[in-house]
Formats: sequence, structure tokens, C-alpha cells
Amino acid sequence: MEEARVECTPCLDDYAEEAQEEVLDECTPHIDDDDVQECTPLPVHSESSSPTPSEAPVWVSDINPVPKEQSPESEPEVPSASEVVSETSTEASFETERVRKEGTIKVLEERLRWALESRPKLSVTPGAPMADLVERMEALEQQIRQERELRVLREHEWEEGRRLRLEQSLSAWQNRVDILETHKAEYAGILASKQAYYEQKLRLQKDISSRALERQAAENEEKMAAQKAEYEEKMARYESLIAQAEERMAQKEEELARQAADFDAEREGLHSNIQASRAELEERTADNERLQETIQGYQDRVTARFSLLHSSITPRIIMLAQLASKKVSIPDDGMAEKAETFRQSCDLGDLTADLLDLPLTDDELTRFIEINFSNHADPPSLDIQLGHVLQILGSHDVKGLIARVTAFRDALKGLENRPTPASLEIAANLHTRLISQNVMKSFFDPCLENLHPDEDGRLPRLTVGPIRMFSVDNPSGTTDDDRVHSIPIFVKLLRRKTSADGQWCNGCCEPRFEIEYGSVDKWAEVCRQFGGDWMWRILVFPEKLAAACGHDLDHCSDCLANHIKAKLEELGRDVGDNLPCPTEGCNRRLSYNEIKLYADKEVFEKCVPPESERPSYHDDLTPIAGMIGIFCSSP
Repeated sequence: MEEARVECTPCLDDYAEEAQEEVLDECTPHIDDDDVQECTPLPVHSESSSPTPSEAPVWVSDINPVPKEQSPESEPEVPSASEVVSETSTEASFETERVRKEGTIKVLEERLRWALESRPKLSVTPGAPMADLVERMEALEQQIRQERELRVLREHEWEEGRRLRLEQSLSAWQNRVDILETHKAEYAGILASKQAYYEQKLRLQKDISSRALERQAAENEEKMAAQKAEYEEKMARYESLIAQAEERMAQKEEELARQAADFDAEREGLHSNIQASRAELEERTADNERLQETIQGYQDRVTARFSLLHSSITPRIIMLAQLASKKVSIPDDGMAEKAETFRQSCDLGDLTADLLDLPLTDDELTRFIEINFSNHADPPSLDIQLGHVLQILGSHDVKGLIARVTAFRDALKGLENRPTPASLEIAANLHTRLISQNVMKSFFDPCLENLHPDEDGRLPRLTVGPIRMFSVDNPSGTTDDDRVHSIPIFVKLLRRKTSADGQWCNGCCEPRFEIEYGSVDKWAEVCRQFGGDWMWRILVFPEKLAAACGHDLDHCSDCLANHIKAKLEELGRDVGDNLPCPTEGCNRRLSYNEIKLYADKEVFEKCVPPESERPSYHDDLTPIAGMIGIFCSSP
């Protein structure tokens, strides 16, 4: 069997298909250069072996030369003004697409020509497959020519439509140009009229401005002339004043010369007076020595016979009486040296504190003034005698101490219910106790002083602050009135926490500042000798209520009193132990004693006590029932 010759020939049908698709499909963007597929070997048959119809190549019979139907192009629409810009920009793209199509057709023609020239020269017998192939290739060439004519026709139609669209766009643009020319003419007229108006307005403004400047210049000239005249008048007046001042200076010089002569004469008189004062000073020194002896004897008698803390007659009054009876005077010269000698010769530690701190009642002052000053025609002033005593005790600010003591005494005198002497003594002991425990400031603390002048330029008087009356128990009392005393307390002297330690009150919606008493146990120890509810009522927050509830305090005592009043008005007087705690989330009920402690007196009197707190009248009525039985029994 003769060997089959294999030649590498391009696949003609594949090229035909590609050419047909390139021509028919206008949407294909480009044709790659790698469209040539691998060549397949063609078997060469001998003359004796002819291929059967079933052995014909399949790729030859699959060629479909029928072109695709093309939809007729619709009539181009007239572009709008907004599409003109895009139309001009797409012309270049159409031209590029046309050039690309022509290049594609040329490539296909070259490939087809190469395929026809390079096909193998085989001996073709009638009825052989090669004759069919040649016929098909001729049909394909005819189809390509038809497609080329169709493409030329379509390009002509496209060019005609494009020309019509461009003419319509040009006509539309021409209309728009005409309209714009019309608007331009109108706007030119308007602009000319406005320009004329503004020029006229500018001329008027220039005229007005020039007139205003002329008028202002005239006014300025008039003002300058008036000011010049005024300045000249002032200069003349000042010159006359200077002349008068020179005349007065001459008179002053004459007066000063005369006063100098008078001063020389007075100097000679003062020299003689100094000699007389020295003699008088010697006499006062002797009186001072006698006064020292008197005070020393007084100290011995007081130490032996009186208790400084419990005597109703204070040492200060006795000293004043002694000074008044002796009618001694304390000289100013050498007073410090004499006072120092007096302090070294006797121990006045406790006596000094008592003399300065123990309050004096009006009854004591009246009694001793009547006894000791009744025999004197001109009794000395109490302030003068007290000042002498303070100087002896080493105090330098005598007037300030007297003013401070007087302010406290005036505040006590201004009370509506003035306290008794026994209440004042208990109040003095309580203040001394609080001051010693650093809970209260001293009576002479600078916090009470007014250091800033008022609107009249004067320093305001010393203000001692409000005085609150509290009931204090007196265990040593024998009667009911003597067991409880209403004493005054100067609450302004109490030491309070600083602004950084303030405690918030939900009722007041502001911080409140508690007294610096330490802990509850320490506060109870400080007030141990002075029992009563005052020690809880004087505090800003209800500490006794906090100990029972076991939570932090968020309502002050004033807000607690308002809470009790509101609940009594809401729930009625017969609430018993049903008043709730004001703190949110606390379910504890206030006891009757807590209501009594923190409620106002008028509000508490309206409250009906519970059964457990009501007194039993059975024992009190038993004797009366017996007497009724005696008098009502039948004989």
C-alpha cells in the first residue's frame, strides 16, 4: 500500500468561516492575528482507492454561506442642542471604526488569496472531492463579493444619514445662534440704559459728596474758631487764677512766719509742763504700786473662797468693784513693765481665761454697781475700768475686745425670750467644752470680723451670727423647770467642713456642710455632760436616722422635717409608725421618737401617737374611782 503524503495546508473552511463572521457581524471589535489554526493533514488517496461519500470531510459540508439578515436602519432623529457636542465627539469614533473594518476586509482577502494559491495540486478525477471544494471556494468568493457590495451600500446609507443629522444639527444651532443674537441685542440695549443710569447716578453722588465736603469743611472751620475762642478764654482765666495763687502763697508765707514765732513760745511752755508731768508721774507710779498690792490681795481671797467655774459672782465683777472703790488710775507710761512684773509675781493662767470668757449677767452688773459705786459722786465708766483690767492682764487690743464682748452681749439682750442666769452659766460651760474639743471656734476668732468696707466706706460692725435656742438637760436640777434649760448657742462659731467635703442633699438640690464633730461616738462623748435632743437637732444631717436605716444620708434635717410635714398632710394625723424614710429604696418606717426628734414642734403636736406610745391612765384613775365609790355609795 502506497504511503500517504502529508502536506501542511491551511484549513480553508476555517478561513471561510472567519471571513463570513467578520463580514456579517459588525459588532466584532477586532480580529486577532492568531486566527490561523493548526493545519490538519489531508490524506492522499491513490487512484485505486477513491473516497466514499461517507468519507467526505465534514468541515466542508458545514459551511453556511447564507448571510445574516440586517435590520434596516431607522431614520435618524434630529439631534437636540445637548447632543451636538456628543455628535461631534463621535465622528472620530465612526471614522476609526470604518478604517478598522476596511483593514479587516483587506486581511481576509489576503488570507483567501493565499489559501487559493497554496492549495495542493492533486490529480483530480471527475467526481473527486477536490472539484466540490473548488466549487465551494468559488461560491464563497461570490458571497464575499456580495457582502462587500452590501457593506458599501450600508456605508453609503450611513454617510447619508450622518449628513442629514449634521444638517439638522447645523440648522438647530443656527436657530440658537439667531436667538442668542436677538438676546445679545436686547441685553446690549439694557446694558446701555443701565450704564447711562449708573453714570448719571455717579455724577449725582459726586455732586452730593462735594457739597457735603464743603459743608463739613465750613462746620469744622466754625468749630475750630469756637474752640480757639474758648481756649483763649480759659487761658485768661488760668492766668488770673495763677495770679491769685501767687498772692495766697505770699499770705501763707507770712502766716507761717507768724506760726513759727508762736511755736517757739509754746516750746518754752511745754518745757515747763514736762517738769510738772514728771512730778505727776511719780505720784501715779506710787498709785500703781498700791493697785498691784490690792490685786494681789484680791487674788488670794478669790482663790481661797470662790470656785471660778461655779460661782455666780464672777472675778471680773469683783475686780471692777475693787478698782471702782479705790478710784485708782493707771498711767500710760511704764504700763507694760508693770504688767510684766505683775504676771511674774502671780500665776494668772486660769484666772485670765475666766476673766475674759465667763459671761456677765445684767443682774450681777446692776447689783455690784449699786453696792460699790453708790458712794461716789462721779463713778468711773464700766468700759474704762474693764479696759484697765485687760491692760493689766496683757491684752493690747482693748477696744477690739470690748467691742467683741459688747456685740455678744447685745445679741443675747436682743433675744425675745432672754435666758436665765443659770441657763447662761450652762451655755458658757457648753461653749467652753466645744471650744476645747475643737468643735467650735473661739469667741475671739477672726472669722467674725468684717474686713471689707461697705458701700459707705466704713467697716461694718461685728456680727455674731444667728443664735439658736436648744433645750439642754441639767441632771443637778431639783425641779422640773430646773432640769431642762433653754440655752443660746452661737452657731456661727461651729467649725464646718470645707467646700471639698460637702454632702449632697437631694431635697435641697445643693451641697450642705456638716459640723466637724468627727464620729458619732466622739460627738456623744463631747456632749456627755450636756444631754438632750439638741446634740442631734443641731447637726445638718439626721445622723440618728442614718444609724437606724444603715444607708448614706441624702436628705438634710430640714428636708426631713418638710417630708414629715408633707406625709402628715397626705396620710392624716393618725399615721403612727407608717411614715416612710425619705431616701429612695429604703422601706424602713420612722419611729415615733424619730418623728418627735426631727419634726417641727407645731407639726409634731398634730401627730397622734401610736398605741405603744400612749400613756396608761389606769393607775392614775384608780384613787379617783375609789373616792367616787365612797361618795356615791348608799348609806
